[in-house]
Amino acid sequence: RGGPEFPPLPLKRTLNGGNEIEFFRYPRVGERIVSKGKIVDILEKEGRSGTMVFIVTETTYKTEKGELLLISRQITIRR
Repeated sequence: RGGPEFPPLPLKRTLNGGNEIEFFRYPRVGERIVSKGKIVDILEKEGRSGTMVFIVTETTYKTEKGELLLISRQITIRR
């Protein structure tokens, strides 16, 4: 998968709550890219169908030299 490990939750369904990508520059041919993912926030809300947990993750992509290429943010909804 390549991203951060989600905490174990007793919720069976997984939904995509949205994606956002912030570009800083495109990689050059032959550049090695390093990615690092982390969980930024976890929110719990009560909906009509029961409890929902929103997990916000952020993955940063840089060159081996540390130059920032892009930041990808994703919201995963568990219910």
